[in-house]
Amino acid sequence: MKKFFTFLFVCTLAGATCLQAQEMQKNTSLLSASAGFLPGVGAGISYDYGLIDTWGPGVFTVGGYIGYTHLGKSYYGDNRFFKDVRYFISPRVTYRYTINNTFEVYGTFMLGYYVGTTATINAYKALPAITAGYRYFLTDKISLFAETGFNITILNAGFNLSF
Repeated sequence: MKKFFTFLFVCTLAGATCLQAQEMQKNTSLLSASAGFLPGVGAGISYDYGLIDTWGPGVFTVGGYIGYTHLGKSYYGDNRFFKDVRYFISPRVTYRYTINNTFEVYGTFMLGYYVGTTATINAYKALPAITAGYRYFLTDKISLFAETGFNITILNAGFNLSF
């Protein structure tokens, strides 16, 4: 995990000279891939589409999210081990506000379907999720992000592609 964050830091420093940003606007799309941890180690993919930009200084986006986390192995007697995994799929609504041509802050609300599998329990339920984060623009099409909140993992970081 240290290597990932070192790589992320180096990419941020290397991109500091490329401050041409494409703000999230109406009718633009954003594809994100992330890695996260706490609890366990996970990954997620999300898509956002700029929908409304007339309700204030930012833009509202709608999209979807799919996430996965692995919490390790659980022991269940008779020398049997089971993976402790969780999945989350959800539509999402995000409010994005661009601070300057380098940073954007955002907040996301999701209400999705959660599946948790352990040695003795299979949990299926609706689950709300709220995250807050920021996005750092490297170029007009590529950006890095970090977020925290209640999601499939608590801390997430990754990259975005705008189109």
